[in-house]
Amino acid sequence: MTKTKRKIFWITQKWPLPADDGARRATYHLVKGLTAQGIDLELCAIVPEGEKTDVAEAQRALGPSKVHVVTRQPARHLSNLLLHPTIPLTFAPFAPLAVTRQIEAAIGDRKDLVVVFDGLHAAASVLTRPEALGANLRSLPKVYRAHNVEKNLWVLGARQKKNPLASAFLRYQALLVGAFEKRVCELTKLTATVSDIDSENFRLSYGGGFTTANTPIGIDLDTRAARESFPRERKILFIGRLDWPPNRDGLKWFLENVWPEAVAAAPDLKLAIAGAGDGEWLKPFLGLPGITFLGRVAEVAPAYQDSIASLVPVFFGSGTRVKAIEASSFARPCISTAIGIEGIGLDPATNYYNAETKEDWLRVLKNLSIDDARKRGSSAFTLIQEKFDPIRVAGRLLENLEKAIQS
Repeated sequence: MTKTKRKIFWITQKWPLPADDGARRATYHLVKGLTAQGIDLELCAIVPEGEKTDVAEAQRALGPSKVHVVTRQPARHLSNLLLHPTIPLTFAPFAPLAVTRQIEAAIGDRKDLVVVFDGLHAAASVLTRPEALGANLRSLPKVYRAHNVEKNLWVLGARQKKNPLASAFLRYQALLVGAFEKRVCELTKLTATVSDIDSENFRLSYGGGFTTANTPIGIDLDTRAARESFPRERKILFIGRLDWPPNRDGLKWFLENVWPEAVAAAPDLKLAIAGAGDGEWLKPFLGLPGITFLGRVAEVAPAYQDSIASLVPVFFGSGTRVKAIEASSFARPCISTAIGIEGIGLDPATNYYNAETKEDWLRVLKNLSIDDARKRGSSAFTLIQEKFDPIRVAGRLLENLEKAIQS
């Protein structure tokens, strides 16, 4: 494994704990994979003013040599839209120079750092106004850890809006996000994508004037107890951030169009829904037969242990689905669209169930066999255990990082 002589200064766009959504779990496993190998890493988390943080807990859980807490103003979308119309709306709270100056103070005059932006919002804290950076931060090598092609989420959101004014607003935001995303790729030494598909999407979106390298999402594989325990009832699990648009829209479609008919035909079917984020929109569906709402769970293992398959009704977005990798790590097959398992390499013939249309979903659910789910889940675990091992993934990031810096 290649080790960097540089210290890594890792900037996250939110407090990383508890690791109860896909983005946080991806950060958790990658940072922990790096520090477990003796990499000297400082964590810099950007949080809204007043949010509670536990530095000691972060050091214990993730292993950084130091934790910096940078504060930002809460999101004020209307004022940001009026005062900063050319800054993407959700990036505006990260963009003020006051945030940048806190990061510069944490870095000081050290020359041996490589700065990693864990997500595009983290990059906004430094690269919104690159001309305003101090000489040292400007000169340090930087890496963009891209969770997905952000512009595409806004484009797809605009297409889904029926209100023409709302659609036009989201298209404008997509243009702003795309311009900033392209600039970040060009100003960093490396854009570390989560899959080869995303690397290609970046090139198609923004040309080839920057370096990309695939660094998959690592996942904890210490799941033996859950893998060896398999329930004897047909319960499936949805787990994911409930207010993230691809999750929200996909699950809402499923609950409106598929679940009532599926459970009417097969009353033994059960569905557990777990996740953080604003789930108010779920309330009308929680009275449907067979549904249990778990809300935010401190540990995901018990939820997977009680289920025979994981539900991934995702119809848009990019990046790699943490929930699909995570389900496979517990030897639970996904019932998913092709886009929901994109970049992972799962095969619908052997280790997941593919469903695209309402008819597909109904067929899979009605015919779902406990024994077949167990067999497919075991096959999925075998496939992902090497590719997404967090130590291997961290080593791959280091190799890509060193190559990019040296070039």
